[in-house]
Amino acid sequence: MFANYLAHLEQPSRNGSTAHNIAAPEYETPKIDTSKNSPLAAHLITELQKASNDTESPRRMELAVAEVFRFLGFHTQHLGKSGEGDVLISANLGSRSYKIIADAKSRQDGKLKTLDGDTLEGHRQKENAEYSLVVAQSFSGGGKIIDTANR
Repeated sequence: MFANYLAHLEQPSRNGSTAHNIAAPEYETPKIDTSKNSPLAAHLITELQKASNDTESPRRMELAVAEVFRFLGFHTQHLGKSGEGDVLISANLGSRSYKIIADAKSRQDGKLKTLDGDTLEGHRQKENAEYSLVVAQSFSGGGKIIDTANR
């Protein structure tokens, strides 16, 4: 789950710093407190976990994904309308800039069993994004889901 990735980011780097510079050297990345004592990081992780099971409000999961990526220093735009991806994520890095279109999937049992690769690709093309991302608590369905993700 993405929350596990976010929790991983909370670990200090080898030199003791908790700031993660993902930008090209010529661009300054905002300094973000990702220490274990960050109440905001803890809140975001908890909200993402809860939202991933809240099938009554898919928008909750979409907004949680947007907030997590905003916390990580990305620019986010919540879309979430029928026929669109859920969150447009932008890394503004000058000539190395890129966009990701994210689909946030909540399931009562937490398991996403199928993916529609054509729909994901359509969302990516519509937003001129370089990457597609599906965020769910867990993925099941074996090889089919992996094959779809690899396309």
